[in-house]
Amino acid sequence: MTACSAPEITRLVDGVTKLSRIELQSDQTKQAENFRKLVLAMSEDIRVLLVKLADRLHNMQTLRFIEDGEKRRRIARETMDIYAPLAERLGMQRMKDQLEDLAFAELHPDARASIVARRDFLRDKGAGVVPRILAELPPQAGRGRGAECSRVRPREIGIFDLAQNAAQERRL
Repeated sequence: MTACSAPEITRLVDGVTKLSRIELQSDQTKQAENFRKLVLAMSEDIRVLLVKLADRLHNMQTLRFIEDGEKRRRIARETMDIYAPLAERLGMQRMKDQLEDLAFAELHPDARASIVARRDFLRDKGAGVVPRILAELPPQAGRGRGAECSRVRPREIGIFDLAQNAAQERRL
């Protein structure tokens, strides 16, 4: 690797490789070691974490091809516990949502199917609401300091977030 590529690329690949070795440890020491290595990697070069997050997202998108169900669930749980919160802390909301939704699909497929069906029903029922609200915003909305870069964009709540909200409402 070193002979063919720049030292900077070699360092990034080495950092990702070191982070990948986390998965080989026992469950009891894994989480503490994960956070230690993630903080260490982040202090050296944030790009290592970005590559690792992108790699984990790809792994989650192809998780269905792993035949061993226990291994799929372990990877999904690790994604929920470590990688989704890390993406959130880095301000990567869309990646966090994708990681959580993919992991939730593996860990709780029946609950996810139920939530998706309900969400789709409600989305169809209220299809014109968001455009109507956006049209009614006053002309001064979005003006002011930094407004030239801002715009109002609705964001659909992720499946996992909907599941968490429903669970929280049941507890109240």
